[in-house]
Amino acid sequence: MSTFVKGKLKAARDALSKKEYEKAREAASGVLDYEPDNYHAAISVTVQYLIDIIDLSLPPPDATNPTSTSTFYVQSAVYNSLPILEEIVVIVEKEEEDTIKKEVEKTPYQTGSSWSGTNQKGVLLGIPNELAWTLFIEGKDAVTIDEYDFKILLQYVRLFPNSDLTKLLSAYLPHRGILLDDEDSDSDEHRNRNVQDAEDGEDYAALILDMFATIPNSILAHRIFAEVYEQDEDYENAIKVAESGLELVRREEQNRGIKLHRVRRAFNVILATSLVHFFPPKHHTRALRLTDDVLSEDPVNIRCLMGRGYILQFSKRWGDARAIFSQVADLLLEDMEDGLRAQEESAWCLAQSHDPETALRVLKGVLNLLEPLEGRDADKARCWWRAGRCHWDIGDKDNREEAYRCFITSLKRFSTFAPAFTSLGIYYAEVSSPPDPQRASKCFQKAFELDPREAEAARRLAEGFAEEREWDLVEVVAKRTIEEAFQVALRTDSDDQLSWLRLGEAYSKAGRSAAALKALEKARELNPDDWVCLYFLGEVRRQMSQFQEAIDTFTDISTREPSELRVLISLGQTHLEFGRAQLAAAFKSRAEASFVSSVQVTMRLIDASPGFRRIAWKTAADAIYEISRISAYTDQDNVISTLQVVVPLVSEHPQDHLSDIIAKSPALMDTSDSAISRFALETAVAAYSYRQSLGSLDDTASGSAHYDLGMALCSFAKTISFGTVQEAARKESIRCLKEAISLDPVSNQYWNALGNALFITQPKTAQHAYIRALEIDSKSVQTWTNLGMFYLHHEDAELANEAFYKAQVLDPDFALAWVGQGLVASFNDHQPEARSLFEHAISLTSPVPEADIAFAKRLFDRLNLSTRQYEVSVDAFSPAFFVLDRFCRQRPQDATALHLFGLVCERVGHIELGTSVIGRAISLLEAAYEESEDPAVERQFTIAHTNMGRLRLALGDYDGALESYQVVLGLLTEATDETSALILAQAQFCSGLASFKLGLIDEALGFLETAVTTTSDNPKVRGHAVVLLAQTLWAINTEDGREAAKSQLLQSIDVDPENLTAINTLAGMGILTDDDNLIDAALSEILSLPVDQRHERDPERDVNYLLVQHHLGQGDATGALSVAQKAVLQEPYEWKGRGKLASLVLQLRDAQSARAMLGSGNLADAEGLTVLRQSLSLQAVAAAESDPAVAQKLAEKAVMLAPWEKHNWQALAYARSYTT
Repeated sequence: MSTFVKGKLKAARDALSKKEYEKAREAASGVLDYEPDNYHAAISVTVQYLIDIIDLSLPPPDATNPTSTSTFYVQSAVYNSLPILEEIVVIVEKEEEDTIKKEVEKTPYQTGSSWSGTNQKGVLLGIPNELAWTLFIEGKDAVTIDEYDFKILLQYVRLFPNSDLTKLLSAYLPHRGILLDDEDSDSDEHRNRNVQDAEDGEDYAALILDMFATIPNSILAHRIFAEVYEQDEDYENAIKVAESGLELVRREEQNRGIKLHRVRRAFNVILATSLVHFFPPKHHTRALRLTDDVLSEDPVNIRCLMGRGYILQFSKRWGDARAIFSQVADLLLEDMEDGLRAQEESAWCLAQSHDPETALRVLKGVLNLLEPLEGRDADKARCWWRAGRCHWDIGDKDNREEAYRCFITSLKRFSTFAPAFTSLGIYYAEVSSPPDPQRASKCFQKAFELDPREAEAARRLAEGFAEEREWDLVEVVAKRTIEEAFQVALRTDSDDQLSWLRLGEAYSKAGRSAAALKALEKARELNPDDWVCLYFLGEVRRQMSQFQEAIDTFTDISTREPSELRVLISLGQTHLEFGRAQLAAAFKSRAEASFVSSVQVTMRLIDASPGFRRIAWKTAADAIYEISRISAYTDQDNVISTLQVVVPLVSEHPQDHLSDIIAKSPALMDTSDSAISRFALETAVAAYSYRQSLGSLDDTASGSAHYDLGMALCSFAKTISFGTVQEAARKESIRCLKEAISLDPVSNQYWNALGNALFITQPKTAQHAYIRALEIDSKSVQTWTNLGMFYLHHEDAELANEAFYKAQVLDPDFALAWVGQGLVASFNDHQPEARSLFEHAISLTSPVPEADIAFAKRLFDRLNLSTRQYEVSVDAFSPAFFVLDRFCRQRPQDATALHLFGLVCERVGHIELGTSVIGRAISLLEAAYEESEDPAVERQFTIAHTNMGRLRLALGDYDGALESYQVVLGLLTEATDETSALILAQAQFCSGLASFKLGLIDEALGFLETAVTTTSDNPKVRGHAVVLLAQTLWAINTEDGREAAKSQLLQSIDVDPENLTAINTLAGMGILTDDDNLIDAALSEILSLPVDQRHERDPERDVNYLLVQHHLGQGDATGALSVAQKAVLQEPYEWKGRGKLASLVLQLRDAQSARAMLGSGNLADAEGLTVLRQSLSLQAVAAAESDPAVAQKLAEKAVMLAPWEKHNWQALAYARSYTT
């Protein structure tokens, strides 16, 4: 094809695509002129030709007649398609309807065909097609279950024994008295036969209800379940099942295209009846609507008529209700169920309409019919009680007596009928001659126990308790009655915000916090702007210990309602309780802030109004007293400024009875923590005294004021070491506690406090107080524990142990009871049991300081006095360190605890901390001695300085050590007893050591020689003094000094051959001077001993160490190795010898042998963490060459376990050198 033709054809195609037909024809014609047979050009010309023919056939456009064009109707159809779509819809619906009709005719099983269909044929012929039978039974439109042909149901049971419906019918039919093996199942004789046997047999109702979950889609099953629930008066479940059944009916009608009007009505009847009786009158509106619907179809439906009558009766529309019940009674003249009940209710309506005589006649007729019937005890009791009420309302004496007989008869018929007890109680209280209030109270109490809704019984019972001043019982009755009243109100109107609010308040005051919270949350949902609801929510949260949420709530209310003083009271009390909880959990800084906030809020309350002063000052004084218990203050300025606001208010009023105890206006002496604590305690005492001066509205409040003041004075007396002020405070505290008891003698707390106050001075009175407290409250853990401490103090360990055991039974988490039992074990010299008890006491969730100090003291004594000190590791002192740290934070003014803590710090290596702690103890002891000049305090002060000097020596503070020892030497001029001699000797030879370190050789020798002289009667201590003297003489580095040192040691060994320290020192001198004769002289005796005796005298194996060092010093590695191997052979289980041998082998570069020795026997695992720390670094070095990765891991583990050990870091560096 030429280029010309291609170009023309392309132009033709482009023109056609643009609908430019004339250009397309011209281009195509040009091609045809050149090539007449070209197919593409012919097509293009033909298209244009056809278009031209169409254009010529069309009439010219006419604007006045648009319908003249041929496309008009097509365009109209496009733009106006609705009629066409409607026609299509009609056609499609007709086709679907025809299709459905044909399918229904072909498949009757799937569409619920009528009785004359296949299902009927299958059932009549007994064909075992379960689907057909099920569809037939479920499609039965029966008014009652009795209208289901029982023959059909029995046949279904026999044909399908494994069906769930069969299991249900097997339980239900015997429940109705129908035997499953009887053919004549629909006869009256059959239905009544063996009914009693069925009732005496299995609990068919329970079996029926247990199968509910297995048949969720059966209408018949739902009818049976609903009926059984209604008969059992389980109206809540009856309502649920009836509603579910109605939903099944709706689905069945929709799926099968049938109508089940009667079944629907039956479910509505059950639903309406259940709604009438379920928490009346909450659901009466809905029940009335349902009964009206049923009665519009069936005007004589008995159950709905009765339900309507009950609704009218509850609404106190007695006339209308009586008309309904009379109608039912007329319809059921011979009926002993609903008919008889209708007569009774009609008579009761008449009685309530002020016609008791007529009502009584009707009720007597009902009773004549009711009495012979069996199983109707509740109905008989109710009818007899109503007859009694009619007699009572008639009013004369004879009728009142007859009413009494009716009430008695009612209870004979049914002994738990609460209204009869109420009426009988009223008779005993008002009519009986003489009145019998005790029997009346018992009747009211019984009625109230049976039914809290018996408001009259509750009121009279509460009044009786009030007359007897049993206020706790009055409160219980009132709260329970109120709760029931609000619950009834909420059943009527569930959106009544005020009822929800009052119910929540009642729950909270009854101690049911969770229920109160739910009720109050519901009230807040209904009215979010009600601040009273928020206030009660805050109170409930405070009761539940949700203090922060309560504080936020009260703060929010006080911002919105600043004039509500009650909110400020609750806010201050919540801050106080929150602070106590925080202090118990050891959050002292938070507790401090909470107590300060409590005082500040209370001051706002006092400034805002003169009212509530007693409550406000009680809260403020308690908070200030708690502040005084804090040992260290985080925000001193805030605490001081808050206390200074309170002081002027309590200083304006005279306090004559406290004039000899505290100043009229407490003042802060300095800003130390102890001074602030003392200032807070004095302010608390003044505040309690001021509160007492305000007077009280009753004896209970006055007793509380005296008790608080007495406890504060008791605490104040403990802060004073001696003197008239302490005695005055103690006497005043006892006077206040006795006054509190006289005002409120039934408070076990007051008696217990009095026992504590008289614990030492008046033991007989104290014991009486504890016993009296236990008579009031025998379950008081604190009282039992205090009584145990009292018996233990007076050395009656048996009674003390029993008291502590009783306390532990009452509260296993009460730590002081365990401490007391530990003290009893210590008293009986059962030290292991005592340690276990103290250890348990400090492990409890709420430990007490007494447990900490007791545990730490005994642990320190046991470890410090151990005869095998070399086996005591630093870790063994860690528990004592931690509990003492906790104790000293809680009681920083306890000099004894601080001193002990300092000694523990020394043993665990915290020398600086130990110095600081003992320094604080020295300051406290010095202040105490200046006040009392007590020799015991002086002795403690001397010992503390002795220990302080030793710690300063360890720190290298030689001047400070000398200063401490100068104090000791100044106080102990001579040794008057053994203890003084030991203290004096330690001060002398430590002074000598410090002097030597300072280069004061002459002074050092003088101190040491004096120490030797002082300890002449104590060979063991003298041996240490001699060794130190010899070491000092040796350190002079003169020939005379060394000879003198040797002479001192030899003399000491002659006097005390078992002085191993002197022997080792002398051997060491021989090693340093290469004097084999001296070494032999020093070690020959001990080396000649048998192994066991040698080890007994040398528990730390110092002799072996010296021999190894001697051989190494002479370059005799083989000799050193021989000594180490011999030691291991003698004690292969000891890590120390094995470790030394491994170290020597490593020095000889036999890493493989060393690794084998360190890894064999699992010594590290067997001997614990201490050995593991010591062995890991050696294992790392041994493995470095052969297994660098393992060596590095071992070294890293060693560093992790003991990062303070330099050799562990060296081992790690050595191991890493092989991995890089």
